[in-house]
Amino acid sequence: MTQNIMVVAPGRGWHTAPKEAWSGLSEIILPSLGVDPDHKLVCVI
Repeated sequence: MTQNIMVVAPGRGWHTAPKEAWSGLSEIILPSLGVDPDHKLVCVI
């Protein structure tokens, strides 16, 4: 699904960049989003 979003994005005037490196920051990002700490952040566009 991530690939599909990135493929159609330029046609809609959007710029994308996958940020998989953020997965190591789950402990910081998830609480700020109000997400259960048992979840893992895998990929962000």
